[in-house]
Amino acid sequence: MVFRKKWFLSLVALVVALCMGGSVALALPPWKGGPNSVFQVPGKGREIGHRWKFADIGKHWGKEVITEASVQGLVYGYPDATFQPNKPVTHLEALVMLANAFQRSQQVREEVQARTELHQRLRLWLRQKGKEWALEPLVVAVSQGLITEEELFSFHPNQPCKRWEIAKYLGRALGLQEQVRTEERLRQHFRDAKDIPQAVAGIIEYLFQKGLMVGTPDGFFLPQKPVTRAEMAALLLKLQEILKELREDIREVVDRYYVVGTIEAISGNEITIEKRDGTVVTVEVADDTYLFARGERVDLDGLKVGDWVKVIAHEGTAVFIKAVQVQPHL
Repeated sequence: MVFRKKWFLSLVALVVALCMGGSVALALPPWKGGPNSVFQVPGKGREIGHRWKFADIGKHWGKEVITEASVQGLVYGYPDATFQPNKPVTHLEALVMLANAFQRSQQVREEVQARTELHQRLRLWLRQKGKEWALEPLVVAVSQGLITEEELFSFHPNQPCKRWEIAKYLGRALGLQEQVRTEERLRQHFRDAKDIPQAVAGIIEYLFQKGLMVGTPDGFFLPQKPVTRAEMAALLLKLQEILKELREDIREVVDRYYVVGTIEAISGNEITIEKRDGTVVTVEVADDTYLFARGERVDLDGLKVGDWVKVIAHEGTAVFIKAVQVQPHL
């Protein structure tokens, strides 16, 4: 028998920043260091803490995507331990969440830190609005072209963000401003194509083809409908997969979050995973590790040898495990 050395995973999950009075603190990715870069693990690591234990998502359709996105620091909850998944996402929340997808890139953070004049202008404006907590993510949003300074100074941060407006932000994030499609083309997909603003028609066509925004089962896009926080979490996970295709700096960061491979063995509270490159990794499963299999929350018995899994871990202990029966296309 060929001996293959096992080692414990040393990836670190991002801090999930909880709002304080509607605010959110953004932390550096933990592998880059920083005082707020890791969450504290109580005891001897048998429990991973409760920062992602939202009290109101247990029976919600989005519990899996909300958990995965929050573990990565893409979305955040409220001080009362709720996520409020059905609440419309505000313009400010949407920009912060999108900025989180970019801010993990060292290249982006260096670019942002160099924008000292932009920092000063936005700090003064945010101070007047009582939103100084949003300074860093909004600098990211402006520097990455998600919104212009002129738009930022005139927009309404607390208003719900509609589907066509989210499409606009996503289009800018992906550099799709020049995408042009006619209403006739959109009619093939959406019965309400005439209600979609022409300025985002090409973007929505692209997002539809990529599976980011597909509309309702009965063929409506509903451009004026506000996007919920749960829907935004799902969009962000899909967005980062597309960003991996387009941006090497984003791809390198996102790939550090996950160990992806086949469960080779389950022994006690440990699982051994054979990665696609043939290396083997063993992680411990804590009592409060988030385990999902086939779309449902499960315990360790719900995982099977041969399952393909995506794992996020902290110091050898799995924080989040998602299992599927067939190899995912990643």
